[in-house]
Amino acid sequence: MTAFLISSDIYRTTHYGGKHPLNIPRVGPTLDLIKAMSWYSDTSFVNAPIAKPSLLEKFHSKDYINVLQEVDEKQKIDEYWSKKYNLGTPSNPLFKGMYKRPATSVGGAVVAAEYAFLYGRAFNLGGGFTHLTLTLIRSNANPTVRRYGWPSFTRHVGEAALRQQL
Repeated sequence: MTAFLISSDIYRTTHYGGKHPLNIPRVGPTLDLIKAMSWYSDTSFVNAPIAKPSLLEKFHSKDYINVLQEVDEKQKIDEYWSKKYNLGTPSNPLFKGMYKRPATSVGGAVVAAEYAFLYGRAFNLGGGFTHLTLTLIRSNANPTVRRYGWPSFTRHVGEAALRQQL
């Protein structure tokens, strides 16, 4: 059974900025190590898309999404929106990619779920920090039985919990 790896170069070209606790290279070096170890082939790599605002609006307000898109483009924020959404603070600094990077994590999570459902296994390398990374694993013995597993990381606290549901 082929396992698919989903990722994007956006994780190499954007950084959280400031003294954000996750402002360290993680995804790029991990992908480099996976490649160096020959743990996947180019045919099993899938480029993570940027999730469309219509998908993000299922979880976030239109205002919030619009503010993130504007901040991503202009690299500045109005005081009202900064206070309302706690953006532009030391723990949530503005950075290039502020909209596109997490939207790519969501897009990659959706693709990973689809590929796992269709082909058995998939991993979204850039997901799971602030957005749920869902992996569906079909049972070889019974394809109608599915197990769901996901890593859940609390961004600023550093907690991690692994949950499984049968």
